[in-house]
Amino acid sequence: MVGMYGISISPDGYVIQYSCPAGLQMSEEFTWDDDITPFISYIYTLYIPHTGFPSRDPSISLSASTDPLGPPTWDIRDGDKVYTNCAVKVVGDPVTVGTTTRIKTRLIMNTWGEPLRECTSLVDFLKYMYDILEAHRWAIMERNIIHRDISHGNIFIKAKDVDEKKKNEFTGKKYRPIFVNEIIENEKNIDPTARLGDMDNAAELDRKLAISPTFVSKRIRMNDEPLRCRTGTPKFIARSPALGCLLVEEIYFKPMPKLPDELAAKYIEAYPNDRSGLRAFHDNHGTFHGGTFDFCRVDEKYSSNPDLAFTEFQHCPRHDAESVFWCMVAFLLVAVPVGSPQEYANQIKLNNAWKLIANHAVGDSSDVEDRRIHLLRAKESQWKTWLHPCLEHVAQLLVLLAVQVRPEWGLCDPPPHMLHLHEAMQRLILIHIADWKKNNKDVKFVPRQSRPAQVPDNPPPPQMSYTQSIDGQHVPAGALRKKRGSENIEEKEESQSKRRRGAEPEALDPPSLPPTPRLNARPLSLRDFHGREMDRFLHSTPGSASFSLSSEWRQLDTNDFYAIPKRQP
Repeated sequence: MVGMYGISISPDGYVIQYSCPAGLQMSEEFTWDDDITPFISYIYTLYIPHTGFPSRDPSISLSASTDPLGPPTWDIRDGDKVYTNCAVKVVGDPVTVGTTTRIKTRLIMNTWGEPLRECTSLVDFLKYMYDILEAHRWAIMERNIIHRDISHGNIFIKAKDVDEKKKNEFTGKKYRPIFVNEIIENEKNIDPTARLGDMDNAAELDRKLAISPTFVSKRIRMNDEPLRCRTGTPKFIARSPALGCLLVEEIYFKPMPKLPDELAAKYIEAYPNDRSGLRAFHDNHGTFHGGTFDFCRVDEKYSSNPDLAFTEFQHCPRHDAESVFWCMVAFLLVAVPVGSPQEYANQIKLNNAWKLIANHAVGDSSDVEDRRIHLLRAKESQWKTWLHPCLEHVAQLLVLLAVQVRPEWGLCDPPPHMLHLHEAMQRLILIHIADWKKNNKDVKFVPRQSRPAQVPDNPPPPQMSYTQSIDGQHVPAGALRKKRGSENIEEKEESQSKRRRGAEPEALDPPSLPPTPRLNARPLSLRDFHGREMDRFLHSTPGSASFSLSSEWRQLDTNDFYAIPKRQP
């Protein structure tokens, strides 16, 4: 019984909800002025589930598997007998309670492909990353669109298009993206090796230059301030957007990388109509990507007014290029070369490196430390201990990329071109593609497998109950009153379509990365939870109302926390 127990809040009131395949159950709408007892009861059960209902099904557990990226299998206990490695083959009709209206939806995409974990070689992987950077810089230059959520899940390879007529849509165009195989393999008008999808968080970089009708209409309701919203996937989001401020302490600048003469000639030839002016760019007289850095000026500016680090922050194209770097790090750390011996999960060095990525969270700089900086500051010798032995030669590339990604380029005077980091990363990737092809340093990968970069878990023991429950959740659905008017079919159709999408388990892809390590914790007991600790659990957040608990509340019996009061319509 997979379900979701939650609460829906508005300025006027709140509704407690439970959604499962049987349908959506909702309480009546409580107003804040009327009664907050159900609200407190809901929060209490999140920390201390009702002892009468299990927080999970104790008879089913995830099987141990040597393939952490493969489809999940399950061990099912029936009395004294245990059936191991069970897989879902067929999903039948759901058990329904009462009248349930189900809406089946499909998403048809014009372009589709394989996940990044289907990559079969090191050189191919570098080609994917080059083409993602190329597609992203073209979208910025020619379409004024910035992606803002580049991650493994939004990159797909071996792509195919529904409309074959669009295959050569850029042929003969003066301004078009030039992908890596046109340079390396000398193939004209070649398709990209990888595609960048999922534009849910995309935005017009300059709203004054809005092209898309959607963004044009939004400008009527929006101002023209720079993009400051923190969006992205925690493992891959750039450091500055994750913290919401400039990285004023990162001032280790390096010049723009140079291509070898032969490769530089092919590079310039491939981009004859480059409008960014970066393809032939090189630093002169001690500049860094065209700018210089005055330590005294910067130190005085931000030391005297620290708030400037926040007010001057905006999401820039270089932040998306940094996300590409984190995609490279995450993939290469756990890549499995063909013929690799069996590895075990107690590899401390790999686990320590992986934790820096997997444990990363998005938040204010005063609350969250971005420990990924240790990866950016790592030496080549450290990378060699983290990477698979067959990939030790990749350490040099990661170090060279890291020194380009690490500094806060907005502190240079003048600031570099908005695509300067794309250019630096593409040059380094191009150099190593050519070198590894020439010197037979390509490495074949086992698709859909990853090294066991799992941090040892010490999860708290599950809270179990032998009291039977109709749905196996903290609060039985029958305890929540339906919202008035919920019997109306039209209302049910709307709510179901918003909350549910149909998919067979066979079609669901396994995760593209090893699991995020859990934080060690012990379960709370009723003894641990008393009145004066409520304030610790119920911190007020910006823009929300805060309240204190009266002595009358503290004297309530703990059984009252689980009771949803019955109210008259």
